[in-house]
Amino acid sequence: MKHINKLLMVTILPVMFNAQAGIIPVLLDADLNGQSIYAHFGVTLGQDTDVGGNMQGASPITIGINSIVGGNVQAGTVVLTGAGSSVGGYIKAGTSVDTGVGSVVEGNIYSGTTTNTGGSSIVEGNIEAGGKFQLGASAVTNNSVSDFLANDPDYVPPSVTEQGDQLRVVQETLRLLGVGNSTALDITFGETNRTLTSGIYDSLNYLTIRAGRTLILDGENKKGDFLFNVHNYLDFASGATVKLVNFTDNSKVIWNVLGDVTGTAGYMQAAAGVSIRGFVFARGYIGTGADTTIFGVGNSCGGAASGQQKVGFGARNTIGAVGCTSTFEPTVVNLPEPSSLWLYSVTLIGLIATYRQKSL
Repeated sequence: MKHINKLLMVTILPVMFNAQAGIIPVLLDADLNGQSIYAHFGVTLGQDTDVGGNMQGASPITIGINSIVGGNVQAGTVVLTGAGSSVGGYIKAGTSVDTGVGSVVEGNIYSGTTTNTGGSSIVEGNIEAGGKFQLGASAVTNNSVSDFLANDPDYVPPSVTEQGDQLRVVQETLRLLGVGNSTALDITFGETNRTLTSGIYDSLNYLTIRAGRTLILDGENKKGDFLFNVHNYLDFASGATVKLVNFTDNSKVIWNVLGDVTGTAGYMQAAAGVSIRGFVFARGYIGTGADTTIFGVGNSCGGAASGQQKVGFGARNTIGAVGCTSTFEPTVVNLPEPSSLWLYSVTLIGLIATYRQKSL
């Protein structure tokens, strides 16, 4: 965890001394920065759902029937893949891995306890299991198999670092960027089709895009980023759409769902047929209905991270695209005026000091 402290300090210095730089620090450490999806209480993919990037959960990860994950899958406990599913990278699980009938894993499988492959399934890489490995009927493993590794006293099972503290710092940093430098969105925002240009937007209560409504984000043909700080919850009703126009590939869209209003958990939910652009950071759970899409900008996968709850995607969801990158690059926005910049810097350094103390 010491790595993130070093990264934070390096990226914040330009913010402190150059109000025109306008760079949101890359607050995610090297591990979490590579994830399209992260959840404290695990991840669930519905049937026929495709994820372009990597997934990580501190608890179980369940991949639905005929679903596809283009990258790696890492779980603090169990990984379950449904029948006919496919994982383009490796699977690491703190406990067991069970692959479904006819499933494919193109990379290695590492499990802290058992690994069971379903009938007619294929594992292209190696298998390393802390406990017993069991091969399903007509299943194929194309490389080496090592099991009962936990019998070795020096064996260290796979693990996933709980990222809640890191995500808390990320969300608070994004909130502070909007202090004295944001446009307020009233409670009726989203009742009609709307168009916004780049900047920081603040919703003191919930933010809802109503059924069938379209929110157009106009990049004005320049590198212009959008940051939405939502203090209660974020809701996309059935058929709601976020559409990008005049965007450059290096622009960013961030939905920062804080849940810092009394009595709320800071969740994001989307009904069926919703189209979202960008990356969602949420304190609470993230859940979607059937036929929902989340795409990034340019080659970015976009995605979602929950610091305290779970992420669950409905049937036929699409998160990112084939060949997209999970890496969350720096984002550029307008910073507070010099008069409020000092307060921003001091507060952020205090947050980092607290995070560092917890990490030692």
